[in-house]
Amino acid sequence: SSPLLTGRMGVMLESTIPIIFSIAFNSVQANTITSAFNNAFGFDPVWTGLIITAVTAVIIFGGIKRIAKFAEWVVPPMAGMYFVTVLLNTVIITT
Repeated sequence: SSPLLTGRMGVMLESTIPIIFSIAFNSVQANTITSAFNNAFGFDPVWTGLIITAVTAVIIFGGIKRIAKFAEWVVPPMAGMYFVTVLLNTVIITT
């Protein structure tokens, strides 16, 4: 085993990764969404960020049942949009 992952360094790594991932990944996604809405529709990034934060808080603080219910609702349309996008890209590329 690596000496960096034993003892105090291992504990520090294991305890900070969940915190850093929860902050960094959510921030990057929120920034990307607000930037896309600003560029496409001219929406103010502050309001878009506040709406994303409120919706996320309602889903997360609602517990695992609310997360599952949201996933049941959002995953099928996402899969359908992905499938249509792949078909359109295939048609466009082959023509």
